[in-house]
Amino acid sequence: MFFKVMLSVLILSAGTILAETLRLPPEPAKKIIQFGWDNPTPDFLEKNIDLVEAHLPYDGIGIRMLGGTYDLDGAKFSTEGAMFGRTKFKAEWFEPHRQSLRNTKFKKLTHNFLRTSGPSFHGREFDLFDDAYWEASCHNFALFAFIAKDTGAKGLNFDLEDYGNNGIWQYRPGCGRAWPQAYDQARARGRQFITAITNEYPDITLFVFFWLDLAFGAADGMPLAFERLEGFRSGLLVGFVNGIYDALPPSALIVDGMEAHGYSVRNIDSLYRLRAQRETRFRRLVAPENQRKLREQTALAVATYLDSYINQKPPYCFQADIAKENMTAIEFFRRNLRLAVEFSDQYAWTWNEQRLWYPSTLPFGWQRKALDKNPEVPGPLWSQALPGIEDAINCARAPHDFALQQFASGRCSGNLLLNSSFEAETKQAAVLDLAPDSVVLDKIPNWETWQPKHSKGSFRLAANEGYDGRHAMQAVATNGGVIHQVVKINPNSVYVVRALAKTQAGAGATCGIAWRNQKGVWCNQLRNFAVPFSEDLDKGWRRATIVVHDIPENTAFLSVMLGMNSAGAPDQAVWFDEVEIHEILFKSETQHPQED
Repeated sequence: MFFKVMLSVLILSAGTILAETLRLPPEPAKKIIQFGWDNPTPDFLEKNIDLVEAHLPYDGIGIRMLGGTYDLDGAKFSTEGAMFGRTKFKAEWFEPHRQSLRNTKFKKLTHNFLRTSGPSFHGREFDLFDDAYWEASCHNFALFAFIAKDTGAKGLNFDLEDYGNNGIWQYRPGCGRAWPQAYDQARARGRQFITAITNEYPDITLFVFFWLDLAFGAADGMPLAFERLEGFRSGLLVGFVNGIYDALPPSALIVDGMEAHGYSVRNIDSLYRLRAQRETRFRRLVAPENQRKLREQTALAVATYLDSYINQKPPYCFQADIAKENMTAIEFFRRNLRLAVEFSDQYAWTWNEQRLWYPSTLPFGWQRKALDKNPEVPGPLWSQALPGIEDAINCARAPHDFALQQFASGRCSGNLLLNSSFEAETKQAAVLDLAPDSVVLDKIPNWETWQPKHSKGSFRLAANEGYDGRHAMQAVATNGGVIHQVVKINPNSVYVVRALAKTQAGAGATCGIAWRNQKGVWCNQLRNFAVPFSEDLDKGWRRATIVVHDIPENTAFLSVMLGMNSAGAPDQAVWFDEVEIHEILFKSETQHPQED
């Protein structure tokens, strides 16, 4: 078993993984977007952008554009929830918003989306066959698309949820048209809708909270999916979405938020299920000619509902899950958000209701009442309700960069390894017994050595041959041999592993990771990995650095593996020195700049 563990480390670290055929361009950095009841207006942003950016550990936000009351032919008209309808918005109503956004100097929040409303808010007026209704609705969205492009926003946020429970996308025979005609009309409206938007903003990103997941039930693998949509509550939505794909230009992107499914994410298995169901069922709801746009212009953005981590009662409450996994709320959040970002394509997003991200006043009474739903939870800020939430978000976005920044600033534990510089003369208490087939050399306590049977090399203490003139460990003429030590880890944490190596006569060196379970048995061998020593120092030495942030399930111990590959020639050797494993420390509380 030990041989298999070592072999998998060495195979995965072979030089061929750096062949030109695998030199793919780096993936774009993923972004996390904040949506919630505390999303600001353009006017607030213009006056308070430094305050907002000081508190928000995000890449972008939703910007609340609606809610104003304006004069319409001598009568008062509120734009709240009125993007769809027969009333055309006037550009001058939103000119102050446009100017405020143009004046706002965004430094960190550069991926912003203008909030719009869906058709369910005025569902009683919704009519696929009403030309005036759709002319006005498309005009309103085109106006917002123009403002988004003009002010540097990435696009629009569009919510298709049926809040009024009106069944607006359900086919009703009383409309006077047969089902195929109604479906075709919905598809035509989708083309009209997206054409109006992209005429103003061709490379827009349309961030939708729900998409085809509202029609999952009609795509469970049974035949006659089109016929089944006729009786399905969101059947006509499928036509509308296909119409959007019909006219979606190559430069535009749909970001699919899958809101309800993301809110139920509790572990990695639920994310595998979410992604598999989406990729299987969406295909059955999209016309053949639009399959490529579904694959290439529709990005998954996994949702996270922050209130689930502080709620004390169902339906959205993770308290039982947190207790079951023996975690704190912030640990559970940190793990799940990291996974949500990993499974997302370009964006992930959060929604919040009961707390605020920055000191502000919520405009509506029903919003303010939400802050009182869990009085036992500190507040009103999220940094008070979930101490450490900023670190959790920053780590989820880019765990490798976050860990190295924390390490460089000293926000980490001491070295968890024993005798890390090979100086000790007596053994310290180890966390596990000796690994099978391994050997401990008398002069190098706490370190174990192993080599396969075909290797005839050796290991020794290299006194005064280390990087700083002190001791090092040397492997000579081993073919697949390793020097290793195990430490106990927190499976929900992040670690930085570092080591130095110097090679001679064409020998190869790697720094790798292997895993053990609670009983100390090697496990998750397919998740072992190793990296070369690629950072040049001086005197022929190089450093390898590994960030461990994706610890496999059922893992309790981590073993650092210092490996040597050689042809077995007696002059081939590797020296190892200054081996480190540090746990990254997360803030329990976050201090913000003082507000005026």
